[in-house]
Amino acid sequence: MRFNNLIVFTVAFFLFIGLIPHSAIDAQSLILKNGDRHPEVIQLKLDLEKAGFKVSDNPTSLFGSITEAKVKEFQSAHGLVADGIAGPATFSTLQDVISDLDKNTSASSTPSLLRFGDRHPAVVQLKRDLDKAGFTVPGNTTEYFGSQTEAQVTAFQRAHGLTADGIVGPATFSKLEEVVQQSASQSSPSVLRFGDRHPAVVQLKLDLDQAGFTVPGNTTEYFGPQTEAQVKAFQRANGLTADGIAGPATFTKLAEVIQGISEPRPSLLRIGDRHAAVIQLKEDLDKVGFTVPGNTTNYFGSQTEAQVKAFQQAYRLTADGIAGQATFSKLEEVIKSGHVVLRNGVYHQDVVQLKVDLGKLGYSVPGNTTTFFGSQTEAQVKAFQNDHNLVATGVADALTLQTIQAATSAPPSSTPSLLRLGDRHDAVIELKEDLDKVGFTVPGNTTTYFGSNTEAQVKAFQRSYGLSADGIAGPATLNKLNEVKSNRNLVVLRNGVSHSSVVQLKINLGKAGFPVPGNTTSLFGSQTEAQVKAFQRAHGLVASGVADPYTLEVLQNTVKNSSTGSLSGKRIVIDAGHGGRDSGAPGVNGLYEKIVVLDISKRVETKLKAAGATVIMTRTNDTYISLDERVRIANTSNASAFVSVHTNAFNGSARGVETWWNQSHSSALSRNLAEEIQKELVPALQTLDRGVKHGTFQVIRSTTIPAVLVEAGFIDNSSDGSKLGSTQYRERVADAIYKGLVSHYNKR
Repeated sequence: MRFNNLIVFTVAFFLFIGLIPHSAIDAQSLILKNGDRHPEVIQLKLDLEKAGFKVSDNPTSLFGSITEAKVKEFQSAHGLVADGIAGPATFSTLQDVISDLDKNTSASSTPSLLRFGDRHPAVVQLKRDLDKAGFTVPGNTTEYFGSQTEAQVTAFQRAHGLTADGIVGPATFSKLEEVVQQSASQSSPSVLRFGDRHPAVVQLKLDLDQAGFTVPGNTTEYFGPQTEAQVKAFQRANGLTADGIAGPATFTKLAEVIQGISEPRPSLLRIGDRHAAVIQLKEDLDKVGFTVPGNTTNYFGSQTEAQVKAFQQAYRLTADGIAGQATFSKLEEVIKSGHVVLRNGVYHQDVVQLKVDLGKLGYSVPGNTTTFFGSQTEAQVKAFQNDHNLVATGVADALTLQTIQAATSAPPSSTPSLLRLGDRHDAVIELKEDLDKVGFTVPGNTTTYFGSNTEAQVKAFQRSYGLSADGIAGPATLNKLNEVKSNRNLVVLRNGVSHSSVVQLKINLGKAGFPVPGNTTSLFGSQTEAQVKAFQRAHGLVASGVADPYTLEVLQNTVKNSSTGSLSGKRIVIDAGHGGRDSGAPGVNGLYEKIVVLDISKRVETKLKAAGATVIMTRTNDTYISLDERVRIANTSNASAFVSVHTNAFNGSARGVETWWNQSHSSALSRNLAEEIQKELVPALQTLDRGVKHGTFQVIRSTTIPAVLVEAGFIDNSSDGSKLGSTQYRERVADAIYKGLVSHYNKR
């Protein structure tokens, strides 16, 4: 009986609670969270729905995960802590929002402005109109103007040339109404974006393709990620906002570009130009083996300029990178010739004959003769091009093939009285063999070609025997060569030779900073050869590994200088930045950083050697050296300082000099070296002092010896650039670096 009374009492209590009006619940103390079951949860859900955050069509008293999610959304939208718990602050804000809604509902007029944070029935209509115009606000359509609404309003404004402030004022309302009306009366929408499916997307893709921005795959009505990517690429290339949305501005520019395709080609195309004719230029360059990397667009950029220059150099035109009448005519001529462009990756029957001809000329491609043009073929084509003053692209273009054919078909002639750079004759082989016998070995295979290495060794031989060092093997040189070769007492110091003079050679190599490991014996072994090569490289000699008379003379002078002078006994690495395919920063008047810094570095080298220092150059000519290799040279040179020489660039607006150091290794010495060089540079050049700075460039970060990087002015600045083009100015730069090194060593 007591149990039944308890049930009756409990039911009556909850019925009584359910009859209490909502406003009577104390919102200041009520807290509802996930898992709670309470009659007030029903009212919470109804209030959330009224505020635009609907939970369910049939609200129950259970506070579940969906309710929690909607509470979080409401809290986020109103600047509350989004914890999903309906506490006093949440209830209070919810009641304020509902109260405002009731007031707004009673107002009949649409506000003249809608912006972020507003809550009004007019926001619902705004979102519907934005959706019709192609700018959908994600999620449910509520009366709240949030960040997503603001973002879509901004996108709409930008697409239609309005002030993109995200505020819906009279101009935006008017344009939106106009667009919605147009979209209702037209078959094609004014805006196409990711996710759209419409016949107009097909035409968009066709137009993009015509403008050089092809969407891969079949042309369908779907606006997918690839279409969006190409729209963005087109927008970027044409100075539009790259949002991937095809709006009025994008459609207008696309029509302009396509119309330009039918326009006559201008007489000149150069860097910075944007024209439909640029697309055809790139296609023609590709046909003749000078491919511009990346998509074919209507923009003439730096890569296009580089390939135009390469083509011009290959065909003996003025290599200015400007496509003028002479360049266009030569392009047309080469294309009409029907020449098949042979390059890396190509399979063609003509590749077989190419390899055969290269082999005849001493440029054999290892392995079987196949129809495939691979990396080894490319390397031999480059070697041939280098030896014949052609642009070393590795592409067997028409001019290269003509030169190969001329070389292979040249009739044999009687022994000439002179042999010089560029000659090809059987007598060249005998010349190389004779040079080798007297210690002036020409590296590489013995071919009939008189190349730069042969010229260098002829010069070295001539210097050693008091002849005019012109690199030409004439009667005087050939007679002296025969005389020296006939000397039975001649000993050539090379790998495998045992002779007492090898002992002194090793001693001198050690003094010059190239010690041969192990005991000093009379055997000239592989380690001695390696150190001789290293010495020759460091002093700009042919790295044959043979201690020829000229190498011995240079070695003797180096040892002599190292014992006197302010820098005697010091080993210093000078690193001329960039080189080869890495031109560095382009400057005014056609200057390139790699050329300027190599000249400065060589001048520093001369000054340091005169002061008794041993100088290791990372490069002595226009050769590409990787950053890793530069670091390796520095760290294995047994040197006590490393100076990397560069020039700066910054849109032509900056000037001055600066010197960088890094704290990773020998930080105190590195910093001092940077300070001493900067201290000399500024007054010597009378330029802006940009200071001594800490940097993380690899060549100073990864070296384990005191290291600095010098920026000797801004090559793209009209003032600095013109000065850097002067040999007198470069000499002043070199002198300042040299004096900075001397001052640094004096303080160590």
